[in-house]
Order: sequence, then C-alpha cells, then structure tokens
Amino acid sequence: MRRLLVILCVLMGGFSMNAQDTQLNVYVGPSFGSNLGGMVNFDLEIPMFDDNLTIGPSIGVGRAAYKYYDENNVWIRENYLVINPAVVAHYYFDWLIPDMSEKFDVFAKAKLGWRYVGGSHPYSYSVLDLNLQAGGRYNFSSNGSIYLAIGYAWAPMNLGVTIKL
Repeated sequence: MRRLLVILCVLMGGFSMNAQDTQLNVYVGPSFGSNLGGMVNFDLEIPMFDDNLTIGPSIGVGRAAYKYYDENNVWIRENYLVINPAVVAHYYFDWLIPDMSEKFDVFAKAKLGWRYVGGSHPYSYSVLDLNLQAGGRYNFSSNGSIYLAIGYAWAPMNLGVTIKL
C-alpha cells in the first residue's frame, strides 16, 4: 500500500509541472428542500496535462436528519453523518472569453466519489455519487478567491474560498 501511495504521489507531482498553482477550495453547500443537510467540502486542485485542467482529491462532511413515527406512534428524529470522499476535476474556460479580466475564472466541474450516509440506524446507506457543476471564481488577491459553483449535486450550490498553495 505504501508503495502504491509513493508511486501515485510521484506521478501526480510529475503531471503538475505547468503554469497553474495547486489550489485548495473550501466551500459549503446546502441541500435545498430535503432532509439531507448541507456539506462542508475540501477540494485540492492539482494542475494536470493541460493548463486548463486540474484533478485532485476531495472530501465532504455533512449531516442528514430523518424524522418519522415509529410503530408506537412516537415521533423519532435520527441524525446521520455524511462522508463523501471523491476525485474532482475542474476545467477552466477562460480562454473562450476574449478580454476576460484576470480577476475572474469560469469552469466546469465533475466530481465522482462515494457517499456514505450513516449511523447505527437501519436507514444508513452508501452510493456512488456524481456531481456536475458550472462555476466561477473572483480572484480578490494573488493567493485567494471567492468560489461559486451551481449544478447537479448533493448540494446544488457551493459557495466558499480558494487558497493557492
């Protein structure tokens, strides 16, 4: 296992030798109209084969709450932990927009992972999770940005910050 991890780190480091910097996105996303609470996510963007493509690990942590009546007609509320490890890719389309300010970035985002919603209750489950979003960033400094993504996901809107590492 350690050998595999070392090989992956060397490969990832080799692919990331291009113009972009590695970045960390930290954002929150509500799940509107459901019992599935919001998520706090951490995405690491590692530049890959092309200046416009980043791929990296992602982890999301959140909560879910289910309410129901049991067999004795007692109102029960169950809280669950939600964990979402994934791989995330961002593709930047800045080159498509002529004369776009350096302060803005636009991107498409795809995230594939595993979502576990669990606790000690029989309603715990896990599922393959695919998120597709479009978004943008406003770069307020050379090391920081405001991050917004909207689309198809557990949390259809994400808002947060990006930090260049």
